[in-house]
Amino acid sequence: MSGRPELGGEPSPSPDTISLIYQHLRGAPASRIHDGQRQEAKAVNLFAAATVLVGLAGISQPHSGSWRWLIVLLSACAAIAYATVVGATVFTLWPRAYRAADYDESLWLRFWDMTPTAIQHAVVEDITAGSKTNKVANAAREVGVYWVLGATAAEALFVAGVVILARAVLG
Repeated sequence: MSGRPELGGEPSPSPDTISLIYQHLRGAPASRIHDGQRQEAKAVNLFAAATVLVGLAGISQPHSGSWRWLIVLLSACAAIAYATVVGATVFTLWPRAYRAADYDESLWLRFWDMTPTAIQHAVVEDITAGSKTNKVANAAREVGVYWVLGATAAEALFVAGVVILARAVLG
């Protein structure tokens, strides 16, 4: 026996225990989905910043000068970093499966013959089963955001080098 009571199995948790767990968990799926949406928003904001940065590098190019080769190299590095930002943003925004505790269509069909406590128990079991799926989806989005952030930071450094050198060559 796993020590965790199953619906209809022994030992059976008390109705108060089921109610407490239900009250604690019922908003968890929506919270996880909201966390994923916040990760997506972060990625989009960083992508916008990276797009502005790559444009700044483009308008900072001198047409001649002894340091032009370094400016071109830094610009190429910035472009590679920007490509990484694009790829990581797509990865972050890629649709992922979430399990939501959404019973608007199935509540009656699944639970019409159960007691309120048994319904809460079944919902707790369902939320618990879906928790891993939601955590994996959010972990993938979080990794994507870290990649977007790192690549944007690298791009910012390369663009700063381009701007500084371009100013030195032009100035």
